[in-house]
Amino acid sequence: MLRIDEQLPILELQSMNELHKQEIELVTKLYNAAKANESKLAFELLNELIKETQQHFLSEEHMMQEADYPDYHSHKHEHMMQLLDLQSILSFYEMTNDTHSIYTYLEDALTPWVIAHVQNWDIPASEFLAQ
Repeated sequence: MLRIDEQLPILELQSMNELHKQEIELVTKLYNAAKANESKLAFELLNELIKETQQHFLSEEHMMQEADYPDYHSHKHEHMMQLLDLQSILSFYEMTNDTHSIYTYLEDALTPWVIAHVQNWDIPASEFLAQ
C-alpha cells in the first residue's frame, strides 16, 4: 500500500501543495487499479498521470523561471528525468500489458523519488518562491 501522502512535508507555497495533493490522488488510483489487475483502467490512469505530471512540472518550472530561481535548470532536469521514467514504464506496459510492473514502479521508484524530490528540491524552491 502506498503511503506517499503521509510522508510529504507541507510546503510554504500552497499552490505546490495542491499540485502534490492532486498528483498523489491520481497515483493512488493508478496503484489500486494496477494492483487489482484492471488493465484498461491502469493504462488510462498511467497516461493521465503522465499528462498531469507534465502539467505539474510545467507549472512549477514557470513559477521558478518567473522568479529567476537560481536552481531552475537543475530542478527542471530532475523533472525531465522523472518524465522519462514514466514514459519508460508506459512503453514497457504497452509491450507487456503487465500491471505488476506499474504498481512495483509506483512502490519502489516513484514514491521514494517524489519524497526525495519534495524534500531536496521543492522545499527550497517553495521557500524561495514564497519570499
